[in-house]
Amino acid sequence: MHSALGIGIIQGNEQVTLKKYVWTDVQEFEQVCQQVAMQARGKLSSGMNVPLAPTEAGAHVATLMSLYQGPLLQGIQLNDLLELDLWLGAERERLQQQYFQALSTLIHIQAAAGKWSEVLTIAHSVVALDPLQESMYHMLMKAYAYLGQRTNALRQYDLLKAALDRELGVAPLVETQQLRDAIVNGTLHSDSITSPHDVPQKSAQSASKVNPSPFIGRQLEYDLLQNALAEAARSPGRAHVVLINGEVGIGKSMLWQTWSSSLQPGYTVVELQCLASTQALPFAPLITFLRSQQTMQRITALLPRPPLWVSDVAGLVPDLQAIIPNAGIPTALSSRDELLRMFEAIAQSVLALSSQPLVLWVDDLHWADQTTLDWFNYFVQRQGDKPLLVVAAYRPEDAPPSLIQFTAQWARLGILQHLSLSPLTQDESTALVIALGGEQARSAAIYEQSAGNPYFISELVRSAPHSVPTALADLLQARLERLPEVALQVLQAAAILLPDTDIPTLRRTSGRTEEETLEALENLFRAGLLREQGQQYAFVHPLVATIIVDHMSGIRRAALHRRVAAVLESMYAEEIPTVAGRLFRHYQAVNMGRQAAHFAEIAATYALSLAAPAEAVFFYQEALALAPTPLRQFGLGVALIWQGKLEDAKAVLEVAQGAFDEQGNWQGVAQTSFELAKLCLAMGDSHGVLRWAEQGREALVSTDDAAMHAVAQYLLGLGCRVCGHALLEAETHLLEASQLAQTAQYLELRATISVELGNVYAQQGDPARAVKACEEAVRLARRAKDRFQEILGHNNAAYYALLQGNLEWAQEHITIGLALAEKHAVAVPRQWLYSTQGELALAQKQWEEAATWFTRGLVEAEHYGNREQIANYHANLGLSAQGRGDLERAVLLLEQARTEATLIAAPHLHIQIHLWLTELYLLREEYAAAKEVLNRASKLLETSDLGLLRNCFQQLQTKLRSIL
Repeated sequence: MHSALGIGIIQGNEQVTLKKYVWTDVQEFEQVCQQVAMQARGKLSSGMNVPLAPTEAGAHVATLMSLYQGPLLQGIQLNDLLELDLWLGAERERLQQQYFQALSTLIHIQAAAGKWSEVLTIAHSVVALDPLQESMYHMLMKAYAYLGQRTNALRQYDLLKAALDRELGVAPLVETQQLRDAIVNGTLHSDSITSPHDVPQKSAQSASKVNPSPFIGRQLEYDLLQNALAEAARSPGRAHVVLINGEVGIGKSMLWQTWSSSLQPGYTVVELQCLASTQALPFAPLITFLRSQQTMQRITALLPRPPLWVSDVAGLVPDLQAIIPNAGIPTALSSRDELLRMFEAIAQSVLALSSQPLVLWVDDLHWADQTTLDWFNYFVQRQGDKPLLVVAAYRPEDAPPSLIQFTAQWARLGILQHLSLSPLTQDESTALVIALGGEQARSAAIYEQSAGNPYFISELVRSAPHSVPTALADLLQARLERLPEVALQVLQAAAILLPDTDIPTLRRTSGRTEEETLEALENLFRAGLLREQGQQYAFVHPLVATIIVDHMSGIRRAALHRRVAAVLESMYAEEIPTVAGRLFRHYQAVNMGRQAAHFAEIAATYALSLAAPAEAVFFYQEALALAPTPLRQFGLGVALIWQGKLEDAKAVLEVAQGAFDEQGNWQGVAQTSFELAKLCLAMGDSHGVLRWAEQGREALVSTDDAAMHAVAQYLLGLGCRVCGHALLEAETHLLEASQLAQTAQYLELRATISVELGNVYAQQGDPARAVKACEEAVRLARRAKDRFQEILGHNNAAYYALLQGNLEWAQEHITIGLALAEKHAVAVPRQWLYSTQGELALAQKQWEEAATWFTRGLVEAEHYGNREQIANYHANLGLSAQGRGDLERAVLLLEQARTEATLIAAPHLHIQIHLWLTELYLLREEYAAAKEVLNRASKLLETSDLGLLRNCFQQLQTKLRSIL
């Protein structure tokens, strides 16, 4: 030693020490700590209310921080020298406590002087060493608040909350919560400064007495603990071990707290808390237990003639060494025998607390140091004479190999029971949200984000919607930092890839080999971050993906998005529409607008093919925002029609037509005109149908496109019918359209033409032929996968079957039509479906049901601005009132409908309302009014060939003449 250290450094032979003039950082550090304590006490005891000067305090802080660079002899391990290792651990803790005490005194001085920057420096220094020092977070919050950094102040609270829950399973103190509220509300005043010494600290011993959230969804597990306790009571001398396992936040500590608080008198409960920050310190949780007031009182009660084991235990607790003779003196035993003797001494100290049955709780066993784990294994296999139940909580993904080996041993001995906590169900999650004071309307979204994790649920309830709570972000980020580099890279790729998380795509995106990818996935499974879902891999918690993306550097994120896009384009080259929406998202994320717009347009077209108009509208709008074109404008108009937003669709299509016209794109002009004509039909604008159809046909003068000419002829036929032109003219246009559509193999249009031919045949007075035409339309539409025309075909077939008197066939068609509209979210046909269903109810004299359907249909018609249907619904509501015997209301509604029909070009409906009114006036015996209305109908029929209505007119005319 002399040769290694030099002459004049050490003195002594049997016991070696440094000479007095040798400087050491430890000696100077302790002198400064003593000086701070003495000065503080002196000032306070003098009666003068004057603290140490801030400059003097600042000098002390600088000196202490330069001297204390971490634990004593940091990096040195003495695993084979137990006594020295215990001494080193005790010294490290003693010096750290001196450091914390001195800084606590100095930070109070600086805070009182308003030196908030200095307060930040001190508090951050302490928190870096011990993240559970709540008084220091208290000071950080105040300092940031007084410096005007409100966001940073509130972030300190979130960090503290996460640390306390993760390490101890407790919430911050009431004082800290009150401080946070004052910062949020802007009511923090300088006189509210509380000394850190006045803020009590929660210990591991009291942690389990705090219930941070309601106990929901764990009754089965609670009952299993009760059964384990009963079994332990029946088998004294043999330990029973229950290991509660589950991911962080799943409720292990909550289960223990709820169950242990319900234990009947007669049981002694001992609680140990393992911490990540003390995982390298031997016996750390046991030393905390031994230093507790309860244990110290029990041991000192054994004096003056304590058992031999007390002397061994005193070696771990410096406070006992002064009162226990020969405490901690090394023996001549081997290291192994010495360790076993210490194990037995600690076991005796636990058992000595009571002669009653014992329940031992160990929280976060996966964070126990190796020596504590060895003792725990010794303790549960040790034979005793009293009932013993050991309950421990741990996370399998963080369990060290030795703990896994020990659990296997306990299982073989038949003393182990595993208790795995699964996520809460959706109903349980909703109950927890409500119990925590959250809004039930948010419960579904919270369940999806939390995946049923109770802690996640509680944090999400307290946070704003669509935000990631800081405490959860920090908690999950800490887990991510423990992952191997390759596993983290694969996880980042998975977060960007969602939902394409199969192995080939993951491997190509992450740039790893298949073997590396598989190994990374195994690590991610064990860490509880990913789970298998068929051929894909899903995040256990959706929040993890969000946090990963948020914490990724911009360069890394952009590179992954580009790589994902390239991989998807390559893998799905023959099926691009199926992944176009994802490609849009990836290109949009890296501001590649041209590519993003291209794939958004493809995704919109694909969405329409799947009868998903809302998604189509979204993608068309995104494409237009990036790169507007008339074709994309046209596509948006069509999607809006599908969505039922007809006024919006009309405005968009008119803009598209103008843009096509400016380009000289006559086919685009024609196509848009035809779409506007069909839109006018849905809105009840009969003249608009003919006007737009004519414009479209004019644009086709220079083209011989059979399909486009077929559309023109169809719309002209449709316009002729709805405007009251000769039905023969309408039929001629439609038959020509059918021939052209067949030539062009235009299946969808053929279905549409068949529907319209059915309308013409019905108005000509041939409902049987009309039904056949509509059934042909259904067959063609089904082949073409045209849901709109398929629904319309069923509706019209039902109506014409009703006119024939075939109510059963009518009901079958309308039921299918309603179901299809609901299944495929096709909104526009509802305004006709509800009318037909109501008229079927009228035919069956179900007046109330009919009125219900007509009322629902009226809402739809008003939504779309379809004036013809609005008039039709008012007339039908009049008929249902007539059926109920309310003739006054019937007259009012039918007269209202007649007035509305007069203002639009709807000759068929106009005449039909006159005929209904004639019947009503005859029923009321108002023959003059009946004659006047029937004469008006006669004049309207002079210019039309509506055979079915003409027959009805003639019947009423004969009836009226017989009366008069």
